[in-house]
Amino acid sequence: MKKAISTVLSVITVVVVALLAILIVMVSINAKHGKVTSLFGYSFLMVQTGSMEPVYPQNTAIIAKRVDAATLKEGDVISFYSSDPTLKRNVVTHRIKEIKTEDSSIRFVTKGDANVLEDQYDVPAADLVGRVVGKSKVFSLLGRVKQDPKLFFLLIILPISALITWEIVGFSKKAKATDHEKKDT
Repeated sequence: MKKAISTVLSVITVVVVALLAILIVMVSINAKHGKVTSLFGYSFLMVQTGSMEPVYPQNTAIIAKRVDAATLKEGDVISFYSSDPTLKRNVVTHRIKEIKTEDSSIRFVTKGDANVLEDQYDVPAADLVGRVVGKSKVFSLLGRVKQDPKLFFLLIILPISALITWEIVGFSKKAKATDHEKKDT
């Protein structure tokens, strides 16, 4: 019974580590191409500036849910790819101040809560990442860890490497034990 539980836990650990590795690769590839990674319709983003203070201070991790643009209303906070040439299509999170509908196309006038002026460029529905549905202290902490290479190595890379090594050693021991059992019989 202990052997079965140990095997199941080992398989679960390997699957979780593999999924995390895949997620890290996906996020890295998307980030390199200026795209946001979405997981089951949710994107996890970091607020980079103080434009949404006090609701979403700088370095707050937010969760944006992909939604149909037609369901949004004034006052919703959205994340979107900016049309402002100085921002180079970076993702911005601001509040909808006005919704414009022309020839069945939707555009949003947005403004950061801490900003004096509305954004200079309207947001077309096609540039929408999602509606902000919350913030996460856990992801805020992970975002800070990601930004500090020493912390990232210490808290992410080192434990994952140790876990993988531990699993490989465990599988090797089990394989040797199985070989010894076969030789004994």
